[in-house]
Amino acid sequence: MKEKLKAYLKAFEKNWLWFTIGAYVSSTIIFWGFYFLEFINLLIPILNTVISPIGIGLSYYGRQPKYEKTITKIVLIGCFGYVLSVPVWLIIAYLLIVAPWAPFYDSSALLKNLLLPLLMIPSYGFTAYLMYRVGKNRDWKRPSTY
Repeated sequence: MKEKLKAYLKAFEKNWLWFTIGAYVSSTIIFWGFYFLEFINLLIPILNTVISPIGIGLSYYGRQPKYEKTITKIVLIGCFGYVLSVPVWLIIAYLLIVAPWAPFYDSSALLKNLLLPLLMIPSYGFTAYLMYRVGKNRDWKRPSTY
């Protein structure tokens, strides 16, 4: 049994792209079928149809050594920068808007609703720059090769 599993995993590792494309096509057909049967709303099939090929393409090009540095930059700056910007944004929003001693605590609701999303821009810029510096210090190596 172990030999069959090892052989299957070896074949899967060699042909992972075809398996992924097959999973994408079948999930797209299933999601659109569920939409037409009115089990789910339109957002799910559209997101699956649009976002999944982007992920498949990034996975394919990310496995090639020629594009490894570019994909690492996209993931570090784009993805991790955004993920880290949310806590920074929450802290900044608390310090400037929500806390009772904050400078914008007594301002109008319209100004608070305007400032809250606008604070996301500098927090993302700060964390994207921070992740750029981290990646540059590591020479844009992937975490597994660090």
